[in-house]
Amino acid sequence: LRVRAVDSHHALAIVPAAELSDSIVIATGVSGLAAEQRPVEQKRWQESWDAELPATAEDLLPEQRAAAIKSKLPLAYEKAIHRRAVELLRDTYIDPCSGYSTFTSVYLKRRPCCGNSCRHCPWGHVNVPKDVLKDVRRAQAAEARAAAELTW
Repeated sequence: LRVRAVDSHHALAIVPAAELSDSIVIATGVSGLAAEQRPVEQKRWQESWDAELPATAEDLLPEQRAAAIKSKLPLAYEKAIHRRAVELLRDTYIDPCSGYSTFTSVYLKRRPCCGNSCRHCPWGHVNVPKDVLKDVRRAQAAEARAAAELTW
């Protein structure tokens, strides 16, 4: 059993597959299934657990990291981490500037707009109050102008 610290509040326990037992099957809630259904259900649970592990800057490939650092676009490094988190089908990533966990579009697409002006809202911020929405639109326009000037 290995334990990996994800951040100051979370840890991930890693158990080698050879050490898995029926006690893990019971803990995951698949004990009532027929034996042939258990591997499918366990795979679904594992994928769900993998999605809960936030992506970090360490997950970037070397070429992605180099391109993001070289870029002069606003939030280029954060966007590179977001793209990598989406590639890995992760629900969140750790923002390198603030250290906060940030939802990815993968996670947000499974829910309606919450109205909190999420950075990667796939719904166009439809439930964000109009006064807050003006600030969001202004920031998006500034990013679009900067992006038009530079290419990767």
